[in-house]
Amino acid sequence: AGKFGDAAAHSCIDCNSAIKRISTINSELSGSTGIMAYLHHDGVHLTVANVGDSRCILGKAFPGMNTEAVAISVDHTPKIPEEAARVRQHRGRIASFTHMGQPVGPLRVWLPDRDVPGLCMTRSFGDNLAATVGVYSKPDIHEVSCGGKQKPQHIMAQRFQP
Repeated sequence: AGKFGDAAAHSCIDCNSAIKRISTINSELSGSTGIMAYLHHDGVHLTVANVGDSRCILGKAFPGMNTEAVAISVDHTPKIPEEAARVRQHRGRIASFTHMGQPVGPLRVWLPDRDVPGLCMTRSFGDNLAATVGVYSKPDIHEVSCGGKQKPQHIMAQRFQP
């Protein structure tokens, strides 16, 4: 993963530990996702670290005003088999919210015997209760080349859901 990837991985885990130690932050049922990106000195290589459902998109501009958006990161959700397997190994339950016996909305992470916390992601900072069933802050590291004749425009975005 290189120096940035290693540093980002350690930083995410250290940040999560710090959140748990700060008494003025109630992170039992609250937390956050995050994303970091580093454009290397060569201006061509990009390294991205993400935790949760934050997203990094590389926008490429081509001659003639043509553009292309390329997702660099992958959202950590219970729909990803490896993510769901980790949660289940920690005795977590994966299911949609139910209303009147019918599933509603996306898959969520629950405790085995209670309908909490109901997270739609499998990695986050904080969310201490979810951490007991396998939700953690270890980031995925993605490295891409932005080379070629097009000039890369880097866009980092956090999905907002009201």
